[in-house]
Amino acid sequence: MILKKDRKETKFEVMDNMLDIWKQVTELSFRGFGKQKRKKPKIPKNFDEWSEKSQNDWITNTNERTLRQEQWDMNFINNETQVVDNICRKIVQLIDQANTMVPQTIMEFDQKRLWQDEAIGLCNNLKQELNHIADTIPCNKNFLAI
Repeated sequence: MILKKDRKETKFEVMDNMLDIWKQVTELSFRGFGKQKRKKPKIPKNFDEWSEKSQNDWITNTNERTLRQEQWDMNFINNETQVVDNICRKIVQLIDQANTMVPQTIMEFDQKRLWQDEAIGLCNNLKQELNHIADTIPCNKNFLAI
């Protein structure tokens, strides 16, 4: 038997792994989740045959549409960054709450298990959010591999 004073504190892997994931997700958000520029529409084949006004209208509309898409992408990234950060923060909070509790009664065991279950559920939510981001914005999926 090893006395408590002689024991080394063990690394709490769950918390360390979650903090690493949070850090990686934060770094991804700083890089815009690997967002690539949207491709500009190709000029139609018979573009040279169009009147000058039609050509200018097409160029203006295309530029405005591209600008709106880029603005939408940036708003989406900002919103998703907040959502993902909040999920990570809540997971860390729940892991910490469950780990710091030393249950003495059945109710305390149940509460600890509820916090652990909620943290596991939020991990699934985090995975879904990251998949949603990868599917929604044009990005390099290999870039998002954690």
